[in-house]
Amino acid sequence: MQSQEEEVKLTTIQRIRLEILGITPTEKRRHPGWSGELQFYAFKCPIHGIVEDYPHGYRQVLRCRKCQNEQNVEF
Repeated sequence: MQSQEEEVKLTTIQRIRLEILGITPTEKRRHPGWSGELQFYAFKCPIHGIVEDYPHGYRQVLRCRKCQNEQNVEF
């Protein structure tokens, strides 16, 4: 799994898609305990810049893990 401080590496095509669409698929990954692979996406967080995540829940929401970690520390 990619570390939170690691920069998201994108190809030129992915960077163009990100600029135009605001989101771009990066790669499919499988983690221990998962039943299959999930598509990961790069997107722009207004606070942390380009981040990467996989869709969560029924609504397939992408979340910035850095923002989530900051919110969890505050509580």
